[in-house]
Formats: sequence, structure tokens, C-alpha cells
Amino acid sequence: MRISFGRNSTGALEITDANDYYPFGMNHLKTGNAFFGQNTYKNYKYNGKELQENGMYDYGARFYMADIGRWRVVDPLAETSRRWSTYTYAYNNPIRFIDPDGMQNKDITIPSGTDQKGIDAIMANLQKLTRDKLTTVKGINGKTHVFIEKFEKNGKYENGTQLIRDLITDEKNVNIRIGESNFAKADNKETASNGVGTDSDITFNPTGKQDVRVSGEDGKTMYETSPNFIILGHELIHAKDHVSGTLNKTDGEHSYLDLKGIRLIETHSKAEFRASGFPGFIGKDGFSENKIRKEHGLKLRASYESFRGRTR
Repeated sequence: MRISFGRNSTGALEITDANDYYPFGMNHLKTGNAFFGQNTYKNYKYNGKELQENGMYDYGARFYMADIGRWRVVDPLAETSRRWSTYTYAYNNPIRFIDPDGMQNKDITIPSGTDQKGIDAIMANLQKLTRDKLTTVKGINGKTHVFIEKFEKNGKYENGTQLIRDLITDEKNVNIRIGESNFAKADNKETASNGVGTDSDITFNPTGKQDVRVSGEDGKTMYETSPNFIILGHELIHAKDHVSGTLNKTDGEHSYLDLKGIRLIETHSKAEFRASGFPGFIGKDGFSENKIRKEHGLKLRASYESFRGRTR
């Protein structure tokens, strides 16, 4: 449903246009709603796009026909999605996917040149983070696209499940490649932190070993090897900051107890403390490595420092 508000002559807010939509954007008229609005016609309707006099929506790259759920012309980037019709809107699933401009749908991808072993490793670790059933589709450009094959409404792994859902449905792209270390890099550093957002590129080592400091029941800390899917989850949280434009690279301080109970203070970027899930640094979206750890019954991470590998 899309509702437009405006102030009347007395300065009070009132509804100027209200529209209910079927999933593909066809308007659903009912009592109390007006396709042409109340008193004033509003051009911008489904997905905030401008409705033309011919009944089509202007998405920029091409026009969309909501009554049949198809584009009027061929996809200008059809070669990137060969398994889909060149006229298909949002991979035939507008509830899950967003097409912001009529060009290429965005999601989580694995770059061309990645062998099947690497693809399987990435998918296995992604799958451990979510209760939804994931699958892949190969594009003609060699990229592997990650999709949600089946949504599970109720169940475990809420934080990890919602994180992957958000990244798959975001209009920005997240690319995961195999490498010797683990880190996430924003395509555009400026828009990664100014609220605009940018695509994100993750390098992931599915066979590496990384020891991190975790908290015991007494609050003292020790080192444990972090599961690789947890490491990937940490980098996906960085990617979420990139696509949302909420990356904060300024430094912050965090304290913790060592094995002897001595309080130590570490200084790192707030982005790392946020991704780790330390109190006072968690983002508004609520995603954090420690929430994912808790969902899997693992000890919580106590500090950012790590050994036998790299993370950033």
C-alpha cells in the first residue's frame, strides 16, 4: 500500500492519495482508496515510480506494465540473466526482489572464474547462517547468483536469516569471492558512509583458521577457533553497512577482561566493534556477530583481535 499525505488549507495533514497493490503493481481498488487520489492526482505510485498516461510505469531504463507484470521492452542487460525471460520483472518475485531502474536485478553473487568447490564452500557457509533454503543460478556472464529458494517464516537463526534476506533484496550488490584472507571492501568509500550506499566485495577464506578471544561464564576471556560461517557472517555485516551507507570508520575504544581478570582496552574502528556486536556499537538494524554466535550456541566474542589469519 502507498499513501500520500499533504496539508490542507487549515494546515492539518490529510491523505491525498491511497493505493493498494497486487504484488506485481496492479492497483487494487477498494472502498476508501482512490486511484486518482482525493482532490489531487498523484503521479508517483507503485515503488515510487511515475505512472504514465498509457498506464505504464517509468523506471528509467524502460517502461513497466503492472497489469501483466512484464517490461514493455527487452532487458538491456539480458545477457547477465540468461535463464530468465528478457521481459521478466524482478525474477518473477516482486515480494523478494527490487528492480530500481529496469536494468539488472541486484543480489548476492559469486564472481565468474570461481570453481565449483569454491561455490559449494561459499554456499555451505551462507546456508549455515540462515533457516531459509538457498540456491544458485548461473548467469551467462559467468557469475553465480544466490537466491532464496524457500522462505521459512518461523524458526531459528533470526539474525543471520534476516541479514541474508536484506542483502539479497537490497538494490546494491554483494559479491563474495574466494581468497586467502577475510575482509569486506566497499566499491565507493564515500557513499558507503554517507547514507547513499554502494556495492560491496567480500573476500572469504573457507579453509582458513582464525582464533578470536571469547568470553567465559565468569567474564574472563580465552581464545577459541572461530567457525568459518561466523567469519563470513562478520564480513556480511560489513557489507550491510556498505549497501546501507552506514559505515563508520572512526576509532572507538572497547574494554574486556583477559584470562587473569585484568581489564584491557583496545582501539579499532567502530565498524569493527559494530560488526562484532560489542555493547554500545551495534547498529540500528541489530545485526552483529555476537547475535549470530548466540543463535548457534557459541561463546560471545570479547575483543576484535584475532590470530592465525586476518579479519578486517
